[in-house]
Amino acid sequence: QKVARRHRAAVAGPPRAALVHPAAGGSVLGAGRRAPDAYELVAAMRRPEAEEEEAAAEQVTLNDPVEDVEACADSTYGRWDVCFVLAAPDWHRDGDADAEDGGVARTAHAADTSSLVERADGALTAGALQHRPKASLTLDDLLLRLTASGLDHYCYRSVQGDEIYVKVRASLGRLEQHAEATRARFRLHAGVVERRARRGFPRQGIQPIIIGEECRGVRMARWRPYEHLYAKYDRAPDLAGIYDVPRSEQDTAWPFSSMQRVKLIWDLLHAKRSDGGCELDVATLTYHGDVLAFLALHDAKERHELHHEFCYHSALKSPNGLPLDRYAAYFGEMHGLRMAFTAHVTTWYYPLSIAGLAVFLERRIKQEMSTHGVIGYSAVLVVWSILAVEDWAQRQAVISVKWGTRGFEEREKARPQHRGYLARSPVDGRDEIWYPPRERRYKVWASTAIVFLMVVANLLFLYLVFWCKAEQPGALKFVAHQHFVLATAVVNSIGIQVFKLAFTHVAEWCTNRENWRTETEHHDAFTQKLFYFFLVNYYVPLFYLTFIQYYANPWVSQSEARGCTGKNQGGGKDPLDGEAANPCDDTVASQVLKEVWTSLAIILSTALSGSFVGRLIAPLVQETLRKKKEGGISVAMSVPELQYILMEYDELKHTTVDYMQTTIQYGYIVLLSAAFPLGPFVALLVNNVQVRTDCYAFIHLYRRVMPSSAEDIGVFEKFFQMLNVAGVVTNAALSVYVSRPFSEGKGWSDHNRHNLFIVVVTVGLSFYASCRLLLDAVPQSVEIQVKRQEFVESKIVDREKDFDVHEDLKVASIDYRVHAMDDGAYHTNMLMFDEEDHAPPRTSPSAVED
Repeated sequence: QKVARRHRAAVAGPPRAALVHPAAGGSVLGAGRRAPDAYELVAAMRRPEAEEEEAAAEQVTLNDPVEDVEACADSTYGRWDVCFVLAAPDWHRDGDADAEDGGVARTAHAADTSSLVERADGALTAGALQHRPKASLTLDDLLLRLTASGLDHYCYRSVQGDEIYVKVRASLGRLEQHAEATRARFRLHAGVVERRARRGFPRQGIQPIIIGEECRGVRMARWRPYEHLYAKYDRAPDLAGIYDVPRSEQDTAWPFSSMQRVKLIWDLLHAKRSDGGCELDVATLTYHGDVLAFLALHDAKERHELHHEFCYHSALKSPNGLPLDRYAAYFGEMHGLRMAFTAHVTTWYYPLSIAGLAVFLERRIKQEMSTHGVIGYSAVLVVWSILAVEDWAQRQAVISVKWGTRGFEEREKARPQHRGYLARSPVDGRDEIWYPPRERRYKVWASTAIVFLMVVANLLFLYLVFWCKAEQPGALKFVAHQHFVLATAVVNSIGIQVFKLAFTHVAEWCTNRENWRTETEHHDAFTQKLFYFFLVNYYVPLFYLTFIQYYANPWVSQSEARGCTGKNQGGGKDPLDGEAANPCDDTVASQVLKEVWTSLAIILSTALSGSFVGRLIAPLVQETLRKKKEGGISVAMSVPELQYILMEYDELKHTTVDYMQTTIQYGYIVLLSAAFPLGPFVALLVNNVQVRTDCYAFIHLYRRVMPSSAEDIGVFEKFFQMLNVAGVVTNAALSVYVSRPFSEGKGWSDHNRHNLFIVVVTVGLSFYASCRLLLDAVPQSVEIQVKRQEFVESKIVDREKDFDVHEDLKVASIDYRVHAMDDGAYHTNMLMFDEEDHAPPRTSPSAVED
């Protein structure tokens, strides 16, 4: 390997790699010498004169699983799917190279690229924690790994020459080979599979298959028998044509879309060398700066079609009618689920918005903040929230079948960043990296302590805001109360966003330390930290305003503190309803609901403006600034360079934050929209705009989201259920303790209101429990389709022989005798029952002979 490094350092320009495999007679080391390692460069030391006369290609031995040379080196290549961006601080232009072919001369530096675990003499070190040291990657090493894994690459330098772009693609044969080796699942062609199933496979002992669809005119399942079926990929010749060709690949007839190709190449880059992969930890290399960026390149055709179908979808139609299947087929199932979840919540906001607008009109007509309509709206809100979440549970089960992610968490692989001890698997005995739960538990406790300290800091900030509001009459007498309330609401909203950004980084750092094995576990741990912190950051101020401030803040509850002399002294126009402000109105509804109205209006408006700025303005500004830095606005760049200057979207952190924003918005609606009935309508407008701006931004203003799979929305479903339970309590409290119809002025004592509150909460929770028991989270059609998929895969792909119950039966004589007594002992009671009574009756030797 040292000789190889010296040889590479002497060669100017990127190497042209020729694939040589030992099975095809590719060994050039000579007789009596060992076969080269998978990544050892086979090169003989030659004279400079010979190098000038003959531009010999470097020869690389392929990895062991890459057995078919034609599958790796054939000419059936598609579009470039991914691209590495490397910095070139130690590269310099060479005049001769530039004059000849535009190449560059390299300043070689020795570096070892870290793998998944430490290695000692080429073998894994057992019994010791496998750390991941700082990674280091040279261009030569990257190209060697790509070539040895059967991947095609093309290198070129950027416009300014300070970056090296390495475009990567794989041939159809290599993709098929890896898909088969990893048992990746792809959609089956319904028509082809149905025709083959009806014919059967008599030679393999499989009779014709006819699956039932209807019984007495009623469909048995939601889908036809062969729709939305997925099976592991198999290259067997007799299975040709059974896999569905994606809509975007109709012209090439490839079974892999651009999203699926990116997934397979990503898996190849991270797979071990012994499995035919490159064994590159792209995330670690990017973190340490050896790789500036890893790009999943946009597909021009798919991007144009998705933009036309999604962004121009009519706003009058239900968001659930958006082409979510196309969206997930381009950005991946995880990101598609996030968009489907937002569309589902937005669709359910339509009926609630009608109820909210009705209550708002009633308030305007009666000129009251608290009416009987508010109580009815609270009841509707509780029923709406429970049905919306239960409907999503069924909807996501249907989506998992349509997108082929049902059971994904059981098949999910370990994260490339996962580290631990080398040990034999407790399941199948293979070598694997195992991390003791006890060590993770200590880190989880430390993370819990950090989250607790952040919550305390947030509560101190909120206490400062509340204290300022309580001290306002003595400190700022020249400021009107309503204006001061508006100012504190703005300060609180800004503080929420600041704490959100700070804690997001802290939660990400804590979750990385905990070293979770799979992406799903990592995502759930990160999400839980964010949710419990955001629960305090977003909801505590509003709960204080609704249930505590009236009794704790004298400025709100005492007429004298507000300067009231017992007369109704109007103070100009009320910014909420336009009527004359009445500071002497001591009712809870008048003083509390108005302030909650103001706070929710500001928070939801801030969410709309923040979404617009974060999704559209910030990426445009970054693209403009980075393009100026890279050479100028008018400078022509290659497609990967143009995508490199776009803003990056972290599929873990940013997707979780987007989920969290939808969850927090839902919490505002469920918990406190009785005080602000226009909340569902505002959220409806915000989400309708957001789903379209998000799609436009992800297509044109962001780098392509790295596709990843997900079976469901994870712990967010539990969070929504928690918010529904809390919604029952808070809406009951708002109706009983805050609204005017149940106030003391209407003849309701505290004792009666307490009893009414208990009854209302009991009824609401009973309704919630009934819905959970009666409504199936997984529809029967989903269960039927999963069983169909397992059956069809076993017969069409695996060719499992039909079980013949009569095949192994032997002819036996039948004994028609009825004996007078049992062949066992007789007892007077069960206490005499003994184990010997289970023994078979003893047969005399003579009887055996007979």
